[in-house]
Amino acid sequence: MVNPQKENGYTGIAHEILEQLVKAGLLGSEYQVLFFILRKTYGFQKKEDRISLTQFELGTGLSRPTIVKTLKNLILRNMVVKTALLGLKFNKHWDSWVVKPAL
Repeated sequence: MVNPQKENGYTGIAHEILEQLVKAGLLGSEYQVLFFILRKTYGFQKKEDRISLTQFELGTGLSRPTIVKTLKNLILRNMVVKTALLGLKFNKHWDSWVVKPAL
């Protein structure tokens, strides 16, 4: 039986960010990769992390080519930023994201 508890760990995300993510109109794989990045960063109280493609594969169940394409899309949308240390970080400044306008 699964019984998740916050005491076993949690990822803190501001409500404002979650509300904007709901409106972003992302593809399923984009949400999977983005939430994996949030888990590996915010979930460990970090702003950025070096996440290997193998970690993405194991964490999302997506294929390597899909992950590579999806990361490129998220970077083009300015939702994910490559850092100087070859890491990735989530761009919390949602007003700079390039997303489909809400209907």
